[in-house]
Amino acid sequence: MDFCKNVREEFALLLPNTVLSDGVIILERIRQHIQYLQIVLSDEQVISVTVSIGAVESETSDQKMEELLHNADQRLYHAKANGRNQVIFQDADIK
Repeated sequence: MDFCKNVREEFALLLPNTVLSDGVIILERIRQHIQYLQIVLSDEQVISVTVSIGAVESETSDQKMEELLHNADQRLYHAKANGRNQVIFQDADIK
């Protein structure tokens, strides 16, 4: 599993040798775990956060990283526009 900061509050998570269906299971577990986190601030205030995720699978070994990130971004923006706190993983999810 590789992890890198992308831009702003967005991150990229690479799951080499993982098919999309298995990746979605992993991402859904991450989403659920984050949803139930309670973060206690120094002033004792408790906050919760959620995560929206756009997932893609490389269709060929020569597919460019820029294309993959663009496709993941499109799914991420769809998740944010449609209620947040969800994993969007295929074009059919984008209406």
